Amino acid sequence: MPSGKFYLKEQTADPGTGDPSTGYGVLYCKSDGKVYFKNDDGDIYDLTYAQDEKVKADSGDPTAGYLADKVQNSIEVDTANHKLQLVGDSASPGANKYYGTDSAGDKGWYDLPSTTDEKVKADSGDPTAGYLEDKVDNATLEVDTTNHYLQVKDGGIGPSKIDSSGSYTMASLTTSGDISCGGDLSVTGNVECSGDVYAGDLVFKNGYRFTERGDALVLLDPDGNEVLFIDREGLRGAR
Repeated sequence: MPSGKFYLKEQTADPGTGDPSTGYGVLYCKSDGKVYFKNDDGDIYDLTYAQDEKVKADSGDPTAGYLADKVQNSIEVDTANHKLQLVGDSASPGANKYYGTDSAGDKGWYDLPSTTDEKVKADSGDPTAGYLEDKVDNATLEVDTTNHYLQVKDGGIGPSKIDSSGSYTMASLTTSGDISCGGDLSVTGNVECSGDVYAGDLVFKNGYRFTERGDALVLLDPDGNEVLFIDREGLRGAR
């Protein structure tokens, strides 16, 4: 075969009858961009390399296929544009959107919820979420529905909220009613009460104390000696 360049002339159709001669063939191309061979019997063969555009998902994939066969779940092929996309995807979904499912389970872009549920649970074992006003006992704690704060009910701790069996320490105590104490009452300052004071022993800062002796009220000195008696007969010194 002589050396040099060989050119194929583009044909608008297949070569006519009698071309090529007996024992020869002709190689040609057409305006469709393909290369053909025609033998002397008139048989025509398309010599253009058939490109298989199928793919495998990975090296272990036993079967090649088109991308449409290699996607699943939330990935699909846009058969109009021949591109991969999310199921239910949109080029411009708009602002404040999320990709997910709606109440019917359909995938796509949806509006973010306009409101949030601000209910809470009291603890990990609470079976039902609720607003804070549903999570207070309404005896000692309540919700200020004007300022939306938690607060102690009735503006503070009232007598009904104090455990009589407990022990409390406070800087001061002011009451317009009675003070009833089943045990000792120790106050470093003054005690002013417009009502009655009921107590066991009433102990003063200097060690003197009042205590009961039957129907009488007895004043004892710091050593425990009886100093004064107060009963129905009046006030008198120790006997």
